[in-house]
Amino acid sequence: MEQRVGALEQKLDRIENILVRLEPDIRDFARNGAKQADLHKVQLELSEIKGKLSSYPTWWMLLVAVIATWGAGAGIVFSLLSKVH
Repeated sequence: MEQRVGALEQKLDRIENILVRLEPDIRDFARNGAKQADLHKVQLELSEIKGKLSSYPTWWMLLVAVIATWGAGAGIVFSLLSKVH
């Protein structure tokens, strides 16, 4: 039990040291916050990504294209073979 408590104390000490180092940054962020221009820039980038993703074909579109290509190829092969005989 004492070993477990000792390990927890060491972990808490490390966490406390990290928090002490981060405290000035956290206070600075809390004072200034995210600026409106930064939020607008992020929104623009996200909308651009959304637009690009929406233009990509879906799995159904790709599946139909593959099946149509195979069907057309089979039709060409069948018509060529029927004219040969």
